[in-house]
Order: sequence, then structure tokens, then C-alpha cells
Amino acid sequence: MSVAVPLAGTTALFAGVVWVVVALGARSSSRRAQHWYRSSMGVSTPPPTRVPDGWA
Repeated sequence: MSVAVPLAGTTALFAGVVWVVVALGARSSSRRAQHWYRSSMGVSTPPPTRVPDGWA
């Protein structure tokens, strides 16, 4: 038995969990972040009402 197979599986699982957490965090905070960024740049346009699916 090789150690590389379970190690690769664990790494892939960990990467998947991290990706889900990052994607959910970005989706929930994207409007707030865009609004803060635009207001800090002096632009008063409102952020989009929803983030298109597939955007992390």
C-alpha cells in the first residue's frame, strides 16, 4: 500500500472544504465588499443586486 493515495485524497478533501468556505464567504460578503470598495473610491453607484452563479 502506498501512502500517496490516502494523502492525495485527504488533500483533495481539505481543498474542497476550503473552497466551499471561501465561496460561501465571498458570496455572503460580496455586496458589502463592493459597496465599501466603491464608496472608498468615491463612486456612488449601488452594487449589483445579486452575484452571478459561478463567481467565487
